Amino acid sequence: MADVITCGEREVKNKGKDVVINVTVMESIEKDCKKVRGLPSNCSMYRVPKPQFKRKSEAYVPRLVSIGPFHHDKKHLKPMETHKLRYLNDFLFRSKSRATLNDYVEAMKILEESTRQCYSEIFQHSKEEFVKMMVIDGCFILELILKTIHNGDPDDLDAPDEPDDPIMNAKWMLHAIKYDLILLENQLPFFKRFKGNSNGLDITVEKGVLKIPTITIEDRTESLLRNLIAFEQSRIDYENYITDYAFFLDGLINSPTDVELLEKKGIIGNLLGEPTDVAALFNGLLKEVTLGTDSFHTVHLKLEKHYKNPWLQSKAILRQKYFNSRWASISIGAASLLLILTVVQTVCSILQVT
Repeated sequence: MADVITCGEREVKNKGKDVVINVTVMESIEKDCKKVRGLPSNCSMYRVPKPQFKRKSEAYVPRLVSIGPFHHDKKHLKPMETHKLRYLNDFLFRSKSRATLNDYVEAMKILEESTRQCYSEIFQHSKEEFVKMMVIDGCFILELILKTIHNGDPDDLDAPDEPDDPIMNAKWMLHAIKYDLILLENQLPFFKRFKGNSNGLDITVEKGVLKIPTITIEDRTESLLRNLIAFEQSRIDYENYITDYAFFLDGLINSPTDVELLEKKGIIGNLLGEPTDVAALFNGLLKEVTLGTDSFHTVHLKLEKHYKNPWLQSKAILRQKYFNSRWASISIGAASLLLILTVVQTVCSILQVT
């Protein structure tokens, strides 16, 4: 005979199942929550914002060398790992009387956890792998700097004798590596924060004259500016000097003619190519970028006040309408001279009559 289950018993059983399900779900959520670390206060290494990355990804990806964990496993960067190890040997040769590889490893082990917390992502590298990566990459950068400073210097007695160094002897390679080292996703953290200030960006207006420091535009300038802007976009408390500078120039450049004027005034040094290319660079630089406070707000106010001055507007209109070419200026000058001579002649005639 089948068991008969009353409505009350069915309700109790369903509640029991619900309790079991709730407990299972809660345990699963709690387990997942334990895997997520809290946001560190010293996080300073970020990915490029996706909208900016999608717009021009090649401006943010290293071409020859990876620094740090973001691009460490990229296949096209693996050949440079051999050069990193060679530079590590050279660096150890320099410092053999002061520190050993063991000293650097021990120092990095102490900083390992705080270094991980500087990055905005959780990486699956083991402690040993992470320490190894940081030591090799850090020593590579230091040795590259030393080689660049003392390249060919006979007085640099600490330098290892390597006349056939492919990085230092191949201009294109050294140039490419230098630009890889300024990419936002290709950095090692510093634990002392340096307060930024305003890349030579001192734009001023004095007595109606706008003064802008010269900027040289070359092949990798766009990548440099994009990565600096992406860095400023990383945190709300970062200053926006580069972003505001790009915004200011974008406001001045609407066409190749504007670029030609800025070249003529010594504001832009164009090694990129046609003025059209420079105009396209600045006009597309801030797409998908969030603008904040304007570092050059005072400059904008002074320019607006100068622009709205009625006397200056009349003067500008007169210059554009009547003195916009050499022949027009000559014609106006001749007409003015004729008018003056006519007046003089009239005055002389009146004096003779009287």
